[in-house]
Amino acid sequence: MHFLALIVDFLKQLNILSHNFGVFLLVHILVLLKHGSQVVHVVLQVFSLLRVLLVQVGVATFLFHLLLHVLLVQADNSRLQLFKVGDVVQNFENVVFKCLLVALLLV
Repeated sequence: MHFLALIVDFLKQLNILSHNFGVFLLVHILVLLKHGSQVVHVVLQVFSLLRVLLVQVGVATFLFHLLLHVLLVQADNSRLQLFKVGDVVQNFENVVFKCLLVALLLV
């Protein structure tokens, strides 16, 4: 008999719990229906602000990587080195021609 009373008490508590849960859901649905447009507006504002923030962070990251890449690339000085080598060869040719000219003048 005691076990039957426990089962009946448990069923009453379960019925009360399910009723409270139903009331809880109904109240929240009614609040959502009454203020649904405001909720959607706020949610969309938050998402748009997050999107703008993500775009700005993405652009800043891209610019940082681009700047870092430009700073880390070494300059190509090979043409300048060729000019230097060409100047040295030209100077050497001038010295040789002057020596030949002096040798021809002495002869």
